[in-house]
Amino acid sequence: MASLLRRSVYLFIVSLCILSGVMAQPPPPKSLAPAAEALANSGYSAMSLTISLIGETLPYSSDVLTIFSPSDKAFASSSELPMDHLLQHFSPMFLTQKALVSLPFASTIPTLSHSGDLIVTSDEDKISVDNVRVSKSPVFDDGFVIVYGIDDFFKSDFTLNSKRQNEYTLMAVTIIVIIVSCMVGSS
Repeated sequence: MASLLRRSVYLFIVSLCILSGVMAQPPPPKSLAPAAEALANSGYSAMSLTISLIGETLPYSSDVLTIFSPSDKAFASSSELPMDHLLQHFSPMFLTQKALVSLPFASTIPTLSHSGDLIVTSDEDKISVDNVRVSKSPVFDDGFVIVYGIDDFFKSDFTLNSKRQNEYTLMAVTIIVIIVSCMVGSS
């Protein structure tokens, strides 16, 4: 009887320790309402409304999300978009401004869309994805969800210009040859 009581007390204490560790960290928000509110207050009313309508049904399982919000002008000039196209503007990654800037040209960003990943097309002057300019600083960032403004919608059929991609490949090969030459020359 004493061992049963001791075991019960032990399990109770272990459970309390586990629960207190879980409760110590705030859970990530499952509501995108704060992001939608920030968008509405920053002149991205159409995306704010879109997030309010579809936010709770987005097909993502991670605790983080990056949203690329097209401008109200882009929404006004576009026809009705299929849901899969809208989902291209949501990534199940948390991409800080520093992370976005550090992504090399032609790297990919996963999306919630079945259409595929986005392609980084940034150069030294601007951050861009699929040749669409991305704002340098986020419109909203709570540590779990980060939102950037973009000038237009991403194109669902975007591909890199093969000439530019070849230029970057040639530049990368040239840099490697220079580095190897320096290493061989110094030994």
